[in-house]
Amino acid sequence: FQLGLKTSFLKIMFSMLSFFRKERGTHHHGGVGAKGTIRFLRNEASDKLDFCHSKDSLSVTLRHSNASFEDDGCSQLRAMAFRIHKSDHKFDDLLLSTGAILPFWSLASLMNFAKYRGKVKNDNWDAQKEWLKNSPTAFIAGIEAARVGPESYTKMSYYSCIPYGIKGTNEFVKFRVMPTDMVSESGLLTSAQQRTPWIQNRLDKNDKPERYLANEYRERISRKPIEYVLEAQFRVLDPKEDSAEFFNLSRYWDDSKYTWQPIAKITTAGVLDDSVTESHAFWLGNIPEGLDFMESYSAVDYNSVATGRIKIYPRPQRLRKK
Repeated sequence: FQLGLKTSFLKIMFSMLSFFRKERGTHHHGGVGAKGTIRFLRNEASDKLDFCHSKDSLSVTLRHSNASFEDDGCSQLRAMAFRIHKSDHKFDDLLLSTGAILPFWSLASLMNFAKYRGKVKNDNWDAQKEWLKNSPTAFIAGIEAARVGPESYTKMSYYSCIPYGIKGTNEFVKFRVMPTDMVSESGLLTSAQQRTPWIQNRLDKNDKPERYLANEYRERISRKPIEYVLEAQFRVLDPKEDSAEFFNLSRYWDDSKYTWQPIAKITTAGVLDDSVTESHAFWLGNIPEGLDFMESYSAVDYNSVATGRIKIYPRPQRLRKK
């Protein structure tokens, strides 16, 4: 009952934002889109995933964006979404963000985050301080996910965080995208900044323009194609040994035990016009072939973030396009 109420409430709120603003409820500031191809690798990891079985390169479109603020220099979560265009006029979407864990782990915790974020006015971050002080989990995950003044969209790694179930098995998979020219992660919070992660202003020493990340991406791709590696992390659910924490978006899967394995290479060779980028409606419900999400029955269920996002977004996206 609570899950239904919260899902309906969020659907109404996002629909109102889309109707009146004609823009996304989140990730609507700045950003840049690109087009290119994806080529799946032939290895044991890709063999487990049905959507990786194409022998030909497929077209992709992708979008890099900021989660919250128009100013690229601010401290915030960064996102990457990409769409695989298949030969049967269907497509698969993957939505990823910086940080291997997220500062919300259920629909209820997401609404709690939104409540405190809504109280932030100008440079007064006290509301977010209260939220993070009351939630050590969100405090740690917020540090993990935020990037402040990063050098480039191609100097950050992007994670799905949500585990996908592989149909017909007890195995689950997470995804991440790694730009091939990234030597080290850019924009990580310093130890001093980690003590006050609720403050999200840009650094005083950063004198770059507001949309420097989008401009840098356009300039970079004009010189040569940009390449990424799509990787997968597999883990078998053991009903006797694993608890519901298996699905907690704020808990790591130990990558020394569950190693990241390359499954595809993405190459982008040109940027999209901003109007074309804005017309894209990436949706978690465009689930790659052979995968699925666990159903959820409670607003505090760890799986409610995925199922909630699938149910919430279609209507706001239609309103935004209109």
